[in-house]
Amino acid sequence: GSSGNDRVAIGFELGRSATVSVKIFNRAGRLVRQLNPGQTLNAGANLVWWDGREAGGTPVPSGLYVVSVDALGERSTGTVAVVE
Repeated sequence: GSSGNDRVAIGFELGRSATVSVKIFNRAGRLVRQLNPGQTLNAGANLVWWDGREAGGTPVPSGLYVVSVDALGERSTGTVAVVE
């Protein structure tokens, strides 16, 4: 949707302040977008937003996407849903 509210919240916890890399992949495993690369986030609960667009600005199709969060030498993955 073009309402401007079609943002996806990606939440995660950090044990301590760390540089975080958040990547979005489609179901086929292709990297769709990298969010705030190299940004340092505080310890505790963090929330980053994805506007549902590819790196080039094109809105992605509806469906499930895989999110990987790399921080403190560990990777955690989850899924988010994009709904048109």
